[in-house]
Amino acid sequence: MADATKQLRAFEDSIVGAEARRINGQIERGRGSAFEKLSAADRARHAALERLIVLERTVETARVAADVAQTKLAAATQAHGSAAERLNASAPAGIDVSA
Repeated sequence: MADATKQLRAFEDSIVGAEARRINGQIERGRGSAFEKLSAADRARHAALERLIVLERTVETARVAADVAQTKLAAATQAHGSAAERLNASAPAGIDVSA
């Protein structure tokens, strides 16, 4: 669980209680729910933590995509180097075709 997710759960537990009704891990927000009774300040903090969760997930997704791209770049660079070496090996003497 990411830090913001833990922070949100701790915040919810502190203001509505750990026994608050949850749907898919999120506190219920319907009419008469504990969420509906939150103060404006608590709702703002709750919303900020939810945005933070989305941003943490976005950063993690980008980090994974960057790792994949780095791996693909390394493979392409290695393949290019191998192809250039083969091409140079088959070229007439004194001609460099790697450029």
